[in-house]
Amino acid sequence: MELSMGDFLRRDLKVNCGDLLLLKLLVFLIILYRLSLDNLRIPRENLLNSVANVSPDGQYLSAIKDPDQRFAAFMAPLTTSRIPIAVVAMNATKIGLAITIRYSLTRRAFSIRPNEPEVLLLDYPSHQRRLIPLIAKTSLIGYYLKSNQLKQFMLFLVHSSLFQPDIAYEPFRSTNAHDVVVVVVVVATTTTTTTTTIIECREACGGQGINTENHVGHLKSEYDVQLTFKGDNNVLMQQVSKALLVEILAGKKRNKPIKGLGLEHLKNLLQLSLLTLQALPSEPIDIFCLRLRDLLQRFVTKMYQLAEDVGRAFADRLVIQTFVDVEATVLQTFVDEEM
Repeated sequence: MELSMGDFLRRDLKVNCGDLLLLKLLVFLIILYRLSLDNLRIPRENLLNSVANVSPDGQYLSAIKDPDQRFAAFMAPLTTSRIPIAVVAMNATKIGLAITIRYSLTRRAFSIRPNEPEVLLLDYPSHQRRLIPLIAKTSLIGYYLKSNQLKQFMLFLVHSSLFQPDIAYEPFRSTNAHDVVVVVVVVATTTTTTTTTIIECREACGGQGINTENHVGHLKSEYDVQLTFKGDNNVLMQQVSKALLVEILAGKKRNKPIKGLGLEHLKNLLQLSLLTLQALPSEPIDIFCLRLRDLLQRFVTKMYQLAEDVGRAFADRLVIQTFVDVEATVLQTFVDEEM
C-alpha cells in the first residue's frame, strides 16, 4: 500500500492496522508531523465521554466535581500504556548488556607481563565496576516488571477501563493512588536506566559500539526517545515528589501514621545503630528505608525553609511598596498644595 502525505489530508483515509510497517509509519508521522483536516466536523456524540460530557447547549458536565480528581481520571489510561513502555525498554537494556558482556569476554587488551596473553576486558576491575552494578539493577527492575503485584494491578486497570469494576477488584481501589505513583516511578526509572545502561554499553564496546552489526548503537538511537515518550522523566519524578510531600504533610497535620504511597515503613524504622553486619533478609530493605526517611525529612525541611524565605521576601516587598506609596502620596500632597 502506497502512502503519501496527501493521503493524510484526505478525510476518507482508511488504514489497515494489521500492517505493522504501515502502523509504525503512521505513529512516526503523527508524533513528529502535523495532521491537518480541513472542513471536517466532529459530531458532539463522537466525543469521548467516560469522564465528562458536553450537553447540546454547550455546557461542560461531569460527575467528578473535583478538578484534580477529574484530571486524574483523564490521565488514568496513560498508566496502563506506560507499563509496556517500561517492559520494552527493559528488554532493550538486557539485550545491550548481553551483547556487551559477551564482547568483553572475547575482547582482550594489554598483557600484564611480556609474552603473556592479553587480559580479557571483563577481568579488569574497572570494567566490572561499570557493568556489574548495571546487571544487578536491570535484574531487579526486570523482576518487578514480571511480579504478580504489577500483573494484578494491570489486570485491574484493563478490567476497569472495559467494564464496571465489580467487588472482586475492590481491594485494588484503596491502593490505586499508591500503585499509580509506583507505576510512574518504575517507568521513569526504567527508561532512565535503559538510556544510561545502553550508553555505558556503547562505551564499554569501544569503537565496536557504533558498528551496525553490534546492535548497541542502534539500541541507543532507538530507545533514547523513551525518556519523553509518555512524559518527561523529570516531570514524572516531580509528580511523585509532590505526591510524597502531600502525603507526609497530611500525615503530620492529622497527627496519625502515614498509610499511603508506600510510606508506612516510616513509623517503624529501625535505628541506624541497631543495624548489624549480619546477613538478615530485611537488612537491605531497612537500609533503603532509612535512606528514604532521611531524604524525605531533608526535603520537607527544605520546603518549609523555602516557604518561609518566600514569605519574608514578599513581606519585605510589601513593606517597601507601602513606604513608596506613602512617599508618593506625601510628595503629591506637597505639590498640590504648594505649587
